[in-house]
Amino acid sequence: MEKDPRGARAQSGRRYRWEDGDLRHCAWQLGQGNYRAALDTARPRRGVIHAYFQRADPLPLLMRAANRACAGVDR
Repeated sequence: MEKDPRGARAQSGRRYRWEDGDLRHCAWQLGQGNYRAALDTARPRRGVIHAYFQRADPLPLLMRAANRACAGVDR
């Protein structure tokens, strides 16, 4: 990693993506049969800061999604 994550602070005036919530909402929309709404939830947005996703390294987001999916199965 390039930066110390403990030193990270949110910047005012920026938009942040809550990827865990987005994934849950997308799954819920799919479960309700709302495919267009699910796609809209998963659609990339410009100028948004992501917690896990980076275009050069998408694996952290995929692993986070798999982890959340497994946690949902265990409930």
